[in-house]
Amino acid sequence: MPKGVYRRTNKPVADRLWSKVDKTGECWLWTGTKSWFGHGSINADRTQGQPRRLQLTHRVAWEVTFGPIPEGLCVLHSCDTPACVNPKHLFLGTKSENSLDMVRKKRQAKGSQLPQTKLSPRDVLAIRSDPGTQESIAIKYDISQSQVSAIRNRKKWRWLE
Repeated sequence: MPKGVYRRTNKPVADRLWSKVDKTGECWLWTGTKSWFGHGSINADRTQGQPRRLQLTHRVAWEVTFGPIPEGLCVLHSCDTPACVNPKHLFLGTKSENSLDMVRKKRQAKGSQLPQTKLSPRDVLAIRSDPGTQESIAIKYDISQSQVSAIRNRKKWRWLE
C-alpha cells in the first residue's frame, strides 16, 4: 500500500486531514477527534509491518506541508491553541524548548491545577500558618513531612502568598 493512503478509503492523509479543518479564522481548527488536552488526532497510515496508529494532527499538518519531522524534534504552536493545524502557526523545537516556551507564556499547570494534587491553595496557606509540628500537619493533610517542609520553606507553591 502506498505511503499516505488510508487503508479503508484510499484517501490520502492530506485530504482526510484538511477535510476536518475549519479554516475560517486565523487559527485553522481541527474539528475531528481531540485528546483531553485539546490536540486533534487522526489515524496515521500503516508503514511496512506497522499497525495503524493515531497521530497528532498538528504533526501531520507539518509533515503534509513541510515534510518529515527530524528525529528528536517536536512541532510547537506559536498561537498556543492545541487544536490549531495552520502551518503558519507551527514551528519545530526540542522538548526542552517546548517546556521553556510553556513556562515563559505561563501556561504550565501548577498547584491545584495538577491532577495528582491533594491540596488546595487554602490548605497551603493553612499549612504555612499552622504552629503544629511538620509530622502532625502531614498527618492532618495526608501528605509527607517533607512536603510540609517544602511548602513552609516555599520550595513548593512558592507563587502563593
